[in-house]
Amino acid sequence: MRRKLLLAGVALAVFDTQAIWVTFSPASSLVADELGVSNEAVGLLALVFLVLFLILSIPAGLLLDRRFKRWLSIGVTVTGLAGLLRILFPHNYYWLLSCQILGGVGQALLINSFAPFASRVYPEKRGMVVSLLSLSMYLGIIYALGSGRWLYEAYGLTGLLAPVAAISLAAIAVYWLAIRGASFTGDGQGKSVLEEMREVVSMRELWILGSILGLGVALFDNMSIWLEPVLATVDLGAPSRPLCSLIHYNGSCGDSGPALHRY
Repeated sequence: MRRKLLLAGVALAVFDTQAIWVTFSPASSLVADELGVSNEAVGLLALVFLVLFLILSIPAGLLLDRRFKRWLSIGVTVTGLAGLLRILFPHNYYWLLSCQILGGVGQALLINSFAPFASRVYPEKRGMVVSLLSLSMYLGIIYALGSGRWLYEAYGLTGLLAPVAAISLAAIAVYWLAIRGASFTGDGQGKSVLEEMREVVSMRELWILGSILGLGVALFDNMSIWLEPVLATVDLGAPSRPLCSLIHYNGSCGDSGPALHRY
């Protein structure tokens, strides 16, 4: 197993899933006008990621623990397909929504794979690998929010989707090149997924921690989705792009600290 190549493939897929998530947010009011739908409908293209993550996060984690290679491969593949397929019918809202739903399923598997991936592939550098994957997640958001409006204004909707499609193709290719013949130890056995899920959701600490973290996720999601259309009502839609990018640039700098410290 080529560990560095595999890490690169997963990091590209993580970057990709976050870029797919907020692709339309920097230019949501402009995209709404072109597609002939409301701002709320365009916001749903991003919001569906959060909803699916909340629903699928615990099952995804349990599935990864039991059959890590299978479910990680599914996560990388469906995420890549979501980014690739959007470009086929970029002006069909329901096609875009379907692709976003597909990407949301992939995101739940990928984001929950950080710790098990690091433990199985790089056990001696577990903290560094988790930090690098987290950094790629932030960079995907920064890329989409920082370049989205400029790409849309310069090249239209197809130009907005094309770079992410290219990254999706690269992520699938690199991952499958590296994963061939790989085997992983530590897959869970015994209890069924439903039994394990009942045990997990009964943990009081899980709900407390989830509520605290959920507030931060909800704050970001609202800012990334609705900041541009709100500011657009007073002709300040463009500044929303660097504002959100700056927030996540600061977050990525903080996250890169542990990774750099390992060196």
